[in-house]
Amino acid sequence: MAPGDEYYRRTVITRLDGLSTQDHELLQATVEEWLDGCNIASNLAWENEHTQSGVRNIAKDGTG
Repeated sequence: MAPGDEYYRRTVITRLDGLSTQDHELLQATVEEWLDGCNIASNLAWENEHTQSGVRNIAKDGTG
């Protein structure tokens, strides 16, 4: 991890410590849904591609 990445990571962790229980649960649910979406997209990409570079190209095409 690059030094700048560690700074942002620590900043996010520090700022999330003060969340209320309700906000923490909402954030956790949001992250879980986001991860589910990433897994669905990845699985769909692997059905059509057989290399990491092929999957990466699909991801770039879909976001550009």
